[in-house]
Amino acid sequence: TARTFLVGKHALRSRDFLIAHSAAEALGRTRDDRAAPDLLAVMTHRRTKIKVVGACAIALGKCGGDHAPSVEALFKFSHHRKDTIRAYAVEALGYMGTDEAVERLTEALQEDDNARVRAAAATGLGWTRRSETIPVLEKALAEDNSHHVRDAVLAAVKVIRDGP
Repeated sequence: TARTFLVGKHALRSRDFLIAHSAAEALGRTRDDRAAPDLLAVMTHRRTKIKVVGACAIALGKCGGDHAPSVEALFKFSHHRKDTIRAYAVEALGYMGTDEAVERLTEALQEDDNARVRAAAATGLGWTRRSETIPVLEKALAEDNSHHVRDAVLAAVKVIRDGP
């Protein structure tokens, strides 16, 4: 019942972007894969505001890992021309934790021109909780000039080693 309400016109599909954003975050917390098609529909709608697109991307990362169209959309959005959308999608891939996601996160951390995207990639690598990503994170810590990225790297290593 809660999911049905959260994906409806008074929540996720609301014209008020703050309500839609909150609904997407709530759906992400449920980790209910049945919400993936609705999150995907809102995320990919051309009139959806960037903050809502981002919240939907994070929620899809948390609950859409088995929904092939959602996975495909997150990978596509992880190459988006808008830095903000790319950052949200990159971070969302971390919740999936697949080998392909780790590969894309590593690529974004090492090669993206935008510090926000690189920081999101570090955060995403932390969410994978895969210890084999620590050398990549440590390399970024030593080489990246952005304090934002280095802070995200330190937080990611902490999550991998100690949990959230």
